[in-house]
Amino acid sequence: MKTKEKEPDLPVSSRGFALRCPHCANPRLDLSFIRDGMQAYWCHRCERGFRIGEMPPAGIYRASDAKLEVHTLKTLPQTDARAS
Repeated sequence: MKTKEKEPDLPVSSRGFALRCPHCANPRLDLSFIRDGMQAYWCHRCERGFRIGEMPPAGIYRASDAKLEVHTLKTLPQTDARAS
């Protein structure tokens, strides 16, 4: 019997909000330091950055809704290499 792998928890603020890229909806944003000493979130998928205090409203959502919006990768059917 296979056990279901738990998806990693996304970081959530104390007010119950989580962040995602407002352009591509990627929930994986890296925290980076920029030249002027400030911090920003960087999305590797669409290669855009957002200062911490200037996140567009489309990038903020309730963490309770995150379970509904998390995209899971479907695994491809495995072929038996010995069959060929």
